[in-house]
Amino acid sequence: DGHAFEILSIPGMGSADGREQIPFVVGASVDQLADDAANCLGDAFPSAFGSDSLSAQYASTAQAMNGSSFSYYLSKIFPESSKSLLDSGHYENATVRPTQPFLDKSFPLNAHLRSLFAGIGMKHENIKPSQTSMGVHVTNVCAALSGEGMHYPIGGPRALCHALASVVEQYGGRVATGVSTQELVFGDVKAEATSKKDPPPPP
Repeated sequence: DGHAFEILSIPGMGSADGREQIPFVVGASVDQLADDAANCLGDAFPSAFGSDSLSAQYASTAQAMNGSSFSYYLSKIFPESSKSLLDSGHYENATVRPTQPFLDKSFPLNAHLRSLFAGIGMKHENIKPSQTSMGVHVTNVCAALSGEGMHYPIGGPRALCHALASVVEQYGGRVATGVSTQELVFGDVKAEATSKKDPPPPP
Protein backbone atom coordinates (compact mmCIF):
# COMPACT_ATOMS: atom_id res chain seq x y z
CA ASP A 1 0.00 0.00 0.00
CA GLY A 2 3.04 2.26 -0.22
CA HIS A 3 3.34 2.63 3.57
CA ALA A 4 6.90 2.97 4.84
CA PHE A 5 7.80 3.11 8.49
CA GLU A 6 11.53 3.81 8.32
CA ILE A 7 14.43 4.91 6.15
CA LEU A 8 17.67 3.13 7.08
CA SER A 9 21.18 4.32 6.23
CA ILE A 10 23.72 1.66 7.17
CA PRO A 11 27.41 2.31 6.42
CA GLY A 12 28.44 0.45 3.27
CA MET A 13 24.99 -1.03 2.56
CA GLY A 14 24.07 -0.65 -1.11
CA SER A 15 27.39 0.93 -2.00
CA ALA A 16 29.77 -0.80 -4.42
CA ASP A 17 32.89 0.61 -2.73
CA GLY A 18 31.54 0.35 0.83
CA ARG A 19 32.14 4.04 1.58
CA GLU A 20 28.73 5.58 0.95
CA GLN A 21 25.51 5.35 2.94
CA ILE A 22 22.63 4.80 0.54
CA PRO A 23 19.20 5.23 2.19
CA PHE A 24 16.88 2.23 2.06
CA VAL A 25 13.13 2.68 2.54
CA VAL A 26 11.70 -0.16 4.67
CA GLY A 27 8.16 -0.91 3.55
CA ALA A 28 5.56 -2.50 5.78
CA SER A 29 5.15 -5.81 3.97
CA VAL A 30 7.26 -8.78 2.96
CA ASP A 31 6.51 -8.25 -0.75
CA GLN A 32 7.48 -4.59 -0.69
CA LEU A 33 10.70 -5.28 1.22
CA ALA A 34 11.62 -8.12 -1.16
CA ASP A 35 10.99 -5.98 -4.25
CA ASP A 36 13.04 -3.09 -2.87
CA ALA A 37 15.89 -5.45 -1.86
CA ALA A 38 15.88 -6.80 -5.43
CA ASN A 39 15.94 -3.31 -6.94
CA CYS A 40 18.49 -1.73 -4.58
CA LEU A 41 20.62 -4.50 -3.04
CA GLY A 42 20.98 -7.14 -5.74
CA ASP A 43 18.62 -9.76 -4.31
CA ALA A 44 16.70 -11.91 -6.81
CA PHE A 45 13.16 -10.85 -7.65
CA PRO A 46 10.44 -12.97 -6.00
CA SER A 47 8.96 -15.35 -8.54
CA ALA A 48 5.24 -15.60 -9.17
CA PHE A 49 5.77 -19.37 -9.39
CA GLY A 50 6.80 -19.85 -5.76
CA SER A 51 10.57 -19.29 -5.84
CA ASP A 52 10.95 -16.49 -3.31
CA SER A 53 13.96 -14.22 -3.03
CA LEU A 54 16.32 -14.62 -0.07
CA SER A 55 14.80 -11.51 1.52
CA ALA A 56 11.27 -12.90 1.27
CA GLN A 57 12.38 -16.28 2.63
CA TYR A 58 14.17 -14.68 5.60
CA ALA A 59 11.23 -12.41 6.46
CA SER A 60 8.75 -15.31 6.20
CA THR A 61 10.94 -17.47 8.45
CA ALA A 62 11.12 -14.65 11.01
CA GLN A 63 7.33 -14.37 10.97
CA ALA A 64 6.93 -18.12 11.51
CA MET A 65 9.44 -18.09 14.37
CA ASN A 66 7.80 -15.04 15.97
CA GLY A 67 4.41 -16.77 15.87
CA SER A 68 5.11 -18.53 19.17
CA SER A 69 6.45 -15.44 20.99
CA PHE A 70 3.10 -14.76 22.68
CA SER A 71 3.03 -18.23 24.24
CA TYR A 72 6.68 -17.94 25.24
CA TYR A 73 6.15 -14.74 27.21
CA LEU A 74 2.96 -16.05 28.81
CA SER A 75 4.93 -19.08 29.98
CA LYS A 76 7.20 -16.70 31.92
CA ILE A 77 4.21 -15.22 33.77
CA PHE A 78 1.99 -18.18 34.56
CA PRO A 79 2.87 -20.83 37.18
CA GLU A 80 4.68 -24.05 36.29
CA SER A 81 1.45 -26.09 36.44
CA SER A 82 -0.04 -24.20 33.49
CA LYS A 83 3.02 -24.34 31.22
CA SER A 84 1.85 -27.56 29.62
CA LEU A 85 -0.99 -25.55 28.06
CA LEU A 86 1.45 -23.24 26.32
CA ASP A 87 3.62 -24.13 23.36
CA SER A 88 6.65 -21.85 23.22
CA GLY A 89 8.05 -23.61 20.15
CA HIS A 90 10.81 -22.12 18.04
CA TYR A 91 10.75 -18.67 19.61
CA GLU A 92 12.02 -19.95 22.97
CA ASN A 93 15.00 -21.57 21.26
CA ALA A 94 15.66 -18.38 19.30
CA THR A 95 15.90 -16.21 22.41
CA VAL A 96 19.14 -17.89 23.52
CA ARG A 97 20.82 -17.88 20.12
CA PRO A 98 22.71 -14.99 18.49
CA THR A 99 21.49 -13.47 15.23
CA GLN A 100 24.76 -13.57 13.27
CA PRO A 101 24.75 -17.28 12.30
CA PHE A 102 21.19 -16.98 10.95
CA LEU A 103 22.15 -13.96 8.84
CA ASP A 104 25.32 -15.65 7.56
CA LYS A 105 23.46 -18.81 6.57
CA SER A 106 20.54 -16.95 5.00
CA PHE A 107 22.64 -14.47 2.99
CA PRO A 108 26.03 -16.12 2.40
CA LEU A 109 26.86 -14.08 -0.71
CA ASN A 110 25.18 -10.72 -0.12
CA ALA A 111 26.60 -8.57 2.68
CA HIS A 112 24.14 -5.80 1.81
CA LEU A 113 21.16 -8.01 2.70
CA ARG A 114 22.87 -9.10 5.93
CA SER A 115 23.33 -5.43 6.84
CA LEU A 116 19.73 -4.59 5.96
CA PHE A 117 18.18 -7.28 8.17
CA ALA A 118 20.66 -6.65 10.98
CA GLY A 119 19.63 -2.98 10.89
CA ILE A 120 15.92 -3.76 10.91
CA GLY A 121 16.34 -6.33 13.66
CA MET A 122 18.06 -3.98 16.12
CA LYS A 123 17.11 -0.48 15.05
CA HIS A 124 18.81 2.30 17.05
CA GLU A 125 20.93 -0.21 18.98
CA ASN A 126 24.72 -0.21 18.73
CA ILE A 127 24.92 -3.98 19.18
CA LYS A 128 26.55 -6.43 16.78
CA PRO A 129 24.40 -9.28 15.41
CA SER A 130 26.76 -11.71 17.15
CA GLN A 131 25.60 -10.21 20.46
CA THR A 132 21.91 -9.84 19.58
CA SER A 133 19.23 -12.33 20.61
CA MET A 134 17.58 -13.92 17.60
CA GLY A 135 14.26 -13.72 19.47
CA VAL A 136 14.45 -9.93 19.76
CA HIS A 137 15.67 -9.73 16.16
CA VAL A 138 12.74 -11.67 14.65
CA THR A 139 10.21 -9.73 16.75
CA ASN A 140 11.60 -6.44 15.44
CA VAL A 141 11.69 -7.70 11.84
CA CYS A 142 8.06 -8.80 12.10
CA ALA A 143 7.03 -5.49 13.67
CA ALA A 144 8.69 -3.65 10.80
CA LEU A 145 6.81 -5.73 8.22
CA SER A 146 3.43 -5.46 9.89
CA GLY A 147 0.86 -3.02 8.54
CA GLU A 148 1.19 -0.97 11.72
CA GLY A 149 4.93 -0.40 11.46
CA MET A 150 7.42 -0.75 14.26
CA HIS A 151 6.75 0.46 17.79
CA TYR A 152 10.06 1.12 19.48
CA PRO A 153 10.93 2.91 22.73
CA ILE A 154 13.04 6.06 22.37
CA GLY A 155 16.58 5.05 23.23
CA GLY A 156 15.95 1.38 22.42
CA PRO A 157 14.96 -1.56 24.66
CA ARG A 158 17.69 -0.72 27.15
CA ALA A 159 16.01 2.65 27.85
CA LEU A 160 12.85 0.75 28.80
CA CYS A 161 14.82 -1.53 31.15
CA HIS A 162 16.47 1.48 32.81
CA ALA A 163 13.07 3.16 33.25
CA LEU A 164 11.62 0.04 34.90
CA ALA A 165 14.68 -0.27 37.14
CA SER A 166 14.30 3.32 38.34
CA VAL A 167 10.67 2.64 39.34
CA VAL A 168 11.72 -0.46 41.30
CA GLU A 169 14.40 1.58 43.10
CA GLN A 170 11.97 4.44 43.85
CA TYR A 171 9.81 1.98 45.76
CA GLY A 172 12.70 0.63 47.81
CA GLY A 173 13.65 -2.32 45.64
CA ARG A 174 17.03 -3.18 44.21
CA VAL A 175 17.86 -4.46 40.72
CA ALA A 176 20.69 -7.02 40.69
CA THR A 177 22.28 -7.88 37.35
CA GLY A 178 24.61 -10.76 36.57
CA VAL A 179 23.15 -12.85 39.38
CA SER A 180 22.39 -16.55 38.89
CA THR A 181 19.29 -17.69 40.75
CA GLN A 182 18.04 -21.18 41.39
CA GLU A 183 14.61 -20.34 42.75
CA LEU A 184 12.27 -17.38 43.06
CA VAL A 185 9.38 -17.61 45.52
CA PHE A 186 6.88 -14.79 45.33
CA GLY A 187 5.08 -13.91 48.54
CA ASP A 188 8.01 -14.79 50.79
CA VAL A 189 10.29 -12.72 48.52
CA LYS A 190 13.00 -15.37 48.57
CA ALA A 191 15.76 -15.95 46.04
CA GLU A 192 18.48 -18.55 46.40
CA ALA A 193 21.78 -18.06 44.58
CA THR A 194 23.26 -21.03 42.74
CA SER A 195 26.84 -20.24 43.70
CA LYS A 196 28.67 -18.82 46.71
CA LYS A 197 30.37 -16.33 44.41
CA ASP A 198 27.09 -14.67 43.55
CA PRO A 199 26.19 -11.48 45.44
CA PRO A 200 23.43 -11.79 48.02
CA PRO A 201 19.89 -11.70 46.60
CA PRO A 202 17.98 -8.42 46.62
CA PRO A 203 15.69 -7.80 49.62
